[in-house]
Amino acid sequence: MIVHLNGKLIDAREAMISPFDRGFLFGDGLYEGIRATHGRPVALRAHIERLANGMHELGLVGFDAHSLVRLSDELLHANNLTEAFLYWQITRGAPGPGHGPRDRVPPNAMTPTVFGFVEAVPAVESFVTPRAIKAVLLPDMRWQLGHIKAITLLGSVLAGQEAMARGADDAILFRKVPQGDIITEGIATNVIALVDGELVTPAPDAAPILSGVTRRLLIESAPEIRQRPVTATELRRADEIMLAGTRTMVVSVVELDGHAVGKGVPGPAAMRMLGALRARLLADVDSAPTKP
Repeated sequence: MIVHLNGKLIDAREAMISPFDRGFLFGDGLYEGIRATHGRPVALRAHIERLANGMHELGLVGFDAHSLVRLSDELLHANNLTEAFLYWQITRGAPGPGHGPRDRVPPNAMTPTVFGFVEAVPAVESFVTPRAIKAVLLPDMRWQLGHIKAITLLGSVLAGQEAMARGADDAILFRKVPQGDIITEGIATNVIALVDGELVTPAPDAAPILSGVTRRLLIESAPEIRQRPVTATELRRADEIMLAGTRTMVVSVVELDGHAVGKGVPGPAAMRMLGALRARLLADVDSAPTKP
């Protein structure tokens, strides 16, 4: 595998990052996962916008988010892939001489570490029927800045382990608030549900969630999706539950906490959402941004 590290394409076996990198020691960094189809990254503008916003909030400087256009094309070409998942990680980097590796406050003018790799994935056209999965409801133990796509994902890792221990494929997380248990996200996905005939998805201002790019594309393609607080009680009686993400596309939760969701099979709303997403991604290929 050829990876991208700090502006250079190199064999993954030759890639070396400082053990004092703040991404390694603190989880001090951001990431983006981007789908490519027909040899072009799709929804790239949304990914760049989210990365740039996250860098601004973290005060992480020294990297132009728009360079992901060129870097992504280079990485796809170097690995000879057309249907792929691109992963980009930008950390604050390693401190220079005179600065302690474990200083909580980073020194000014650090040089960020930029790393990227790519994996082959099934073509967008192959996603015809939503995959059926089992999920469990778990408390959301993660931090409050859920809108930042940070590399600190221990909360999701622990949730994934707990879901597997319970015989499930995924977890749907919730936070306890005075109004009840409010749904946030899946382990690496956003949640959409059909409740009382209405398609709903948790609103970013109701709970600390990541405004996923796939979620954004689905809302644009299906404006009937309502963004609002969604409770665990509502989810337990939903006719359909879907999880949406860049790699996941749209999957159907057909069992929640051991109980069937709806008829226990992917439903018509999930089929419609997957079809809308597939069409949107394929249409986006021709309108992808060009190299800066």
